[in-house]
Amino acid sequence: MKNFYIGLGNGVKLLSEDWYIGEMEGMTKRSFRALCKSLKVPMVEIGKERYVEATSFVLAMRAITRIGQPDFLAPGCETIRKNRRKGQAGELDLEDFKKNFEVVVAELLAARKVNSGQLKLEIQNAAKQAADRMFRAGVQNLPSKEQIKYDRSAVKAYVKERENN
Repeated sequence: MKNFYIGLGNGVKLLSEDWYIGEMEGMTKRSFRALCKSLKVPMVEIGKERYVEATSFVLAMRAITRIGQPDFLAPGCETIRKNRRKGQAGELDLEDFKKNFEVVVAELLAARKVNSGQLKLEIQNAAKQAADRMFRAGVQNLPSKEQIKYDRSAVKAYVKERENN
């Protein structure tokens, strides 16, 4: 049985190249290994399996996908195969990475905060409140008395439904 994950205490988590390949559609072992080489992320071979340290891979990916960076062309991508490369990066600039390491880490932490459950919950609640206000505003502006009676019952049902969820 394949072991996709090896934990070596705090801070070191090795993930199998097969796990990464499974996450990236169209990626082969050869292209994944070339990607790691272009990202300057070392692989660890244990037995017949190769592993990549997860934090190193994430830091490298964050560094190449920062706002303001040129497009990054992974080895074997269509643009390279068709020889249409124009100013895009093909490997991680290690000097730039070292210079901006703290910024890259800060961006990762910010992304984690933005994608955390609490912020998502706050956004969902704000969207529900906006929907409630729009619903009530729309209901208040309907013309007929019959429509008003129906709307009251619809609002009660809507409020009851919201309370149950």
